[in-house]
Amino acid sequence: MTTSSWRSQSAPTSVPKSVAKGSFEISHKLGEGCFGEVYSGKCSRTGSSVAIKFESSSKSDLQHEVSIIKMLSQSKMPQGFAQFHHFGREGKFNCLVMERLGSSLMDLHKAANDRFTARTVALIGRQALYCLEHLHSCGIVHRDIKPENFMCGIGSKASHVYLIDFGMAAKYHANGKHTPFQQVTGFSGNLRYASINAHRLHSQSRRDDLEALGHMMYFFLLGRLPWSGLPAKNWREQNRKVMEKKENTPLVELNGSHPQQFRDYLAYCRSLGFTSRPDYAMLKGLFSRVLEQQAKELGRQIEDPDLEWIKAEDKSKCAPLQLPAPGRQPEDAPAFVPRVRGLARLCGSRPARVGEPDLPLAIA
Repeated sequence: MTTSSWRSQSAPTSVPKSVAKGSFEISHKLGEGCFGEVYSGKCSRTGSSVAIKFESSSKSDLQHEVSIIKMLSQSKMPQGFAQFHHFGREGKFNCLVMERLGSSLMDLHKAANDRFTARTVALIGRQALYCLEHLHSCGIVHRDIKPENFMCGIGSKASHVYLIDFGMAAKYHANGKHTPFQQVTGFSGNLRYASINAHRLHSQSRRDDLEALGHMMYFFLLGRLPWSGLPAKNWREQNRKVMEKKENTPLVELNGSHPQQFRDYLAYCRSLGFTSRPDYAMLKGLFSRVLEQQAKELGRQIEDPDLEWIKAEDKSKCAPLQLPAPGRQPEDAPAFVPRVRGLARLCGSRPARVGEPDLPLAIA
């Protein structure tokens, strides 16, 4: 959740002033969503900023998210994922305390007049791929890739991109094998960015996260996608129209005059089979080639902080990226069995949560 797009509000009396036996103090409300509410706070011991999510204790969304987070941080949470601090029950609430982040990529895109340069998009894409590669190495797919679910850090980490919100995440690999292909009953994701197979209500795998990232990259480049604004009477019709527009829009036309590597990226992702192991190194190489071309045009090397929201005088203050080493994908290990409770729940018994509807209806 973004911190910049919400107006700060005083904490209601129903929310405690601190959680975890006083370890984290609550400051003000940042926003709310279908899961509950999120507040700004700080660690009583270190003074570091944190974000605190609350949901009714009768719900289990935060417990599901914590299960995913624990799988991601076997020893230490890698860069690109917010640090986990605490989860527990506080009165009538479940409470999750995480590292505080900055603005979402959606907010930053709006601030840039709804256009990012190819340089910025390639830098974002490369970091996002590291996040997805690590997520997928743990046998998990996100299923809700969109600009609102990528955020930048704060302070010296303003150039670091984080993947957040694992409420729709699910296991795609368990007990040493890929989950079987299924026709599902519920849509998971966001109509604007979802893969074509997600529109078909096919069970999702790694290819779907990667394709959705490709759609997000084009949204950043173009400001508006060809399947946006299609009139529809209901969600079913809108889903069909968006799917057909994605299927029928030639990638050459979608790409226009932008570097062809963006087109190559999306074409590759759409070519993958349900159980295919993506070539993450090749995909990251596509974004690196975009940056090499941009460097030639600029006459200088492109650095990781060369993002549009980082002021020139602040680039030297940005902490270097510490990107995780390429992770082994589940099929690389013969007996991949993650040690985590509630595995069956993550493998599909948990009902799919429908993505937030695009309102008004015609906006996809």
